[in-house]
Amino acid sequence: MSDVSTEEQGDPASSPRLPDRADMPAGWTIQEYIAFLAFHGRYGPLFMRFAKRSLRSQADAEDAVNATFEALVARWPRVMPMANPSGFAWRVLMNKIQDVRRLRARFTPGDHLTLQGRALGRCRDGSLAGQLEATGEGAWKSQGFVSC
Repeated sequence: MSDVSTEEQGDPASSPRLPDRADMPAGWTIQEYIAFLAFHGRYGPLFMRFAKRSLRSQADAEDAVNATFEALVARWPRVMPMANPSGFAWRVLMNKIQDVRRLRARFTPGDHLTLQGRALGRCRDGSLAGQLEATGEGAWKSQGFVSC
C-alpha cells in the first residue's frame, strides 16, 4: 500500500491524501517528506535491482539498500536542494554495497561455529565436533573451522 493514496470513497478524481505527519521525521517539512517518499518510490526498486546484481544475494542487497535510505533520511534536508541528489544517493549506495562486501569478507561461514565452540568451551571435550559430524556438518571440522 502506498503512503500517498487517493481516497476510496467519494469522487474518484479526488486529490491525493497527504501522508500522516506522525510518520514524518522530526524537523522535516511536509514538502521534504513528500519529496523523500517520491524519491524512494522512484529509486528504491532501481537501487534494489542494482544491489542484488552487484551482491548476488537478496538479503545483502536489502541490507545495502536499507542502509542507503537510512543515510539519506539522516541527511535529506541537506540532500534535497543539491544539484544532483540522485547522484549523491547512488554514491551512498555504492559505498553501502562495498561495506556489505567488506563485512562478508571478514566473516566466513564457519566463524560463528568456531567462536561458539570456544565461548562455550565445548572444543575441549570434542562435543561440538561430535555434534557437527552427527548433523552432517563435519566438513566444518575438516576445513579447520572447528578445532578440538
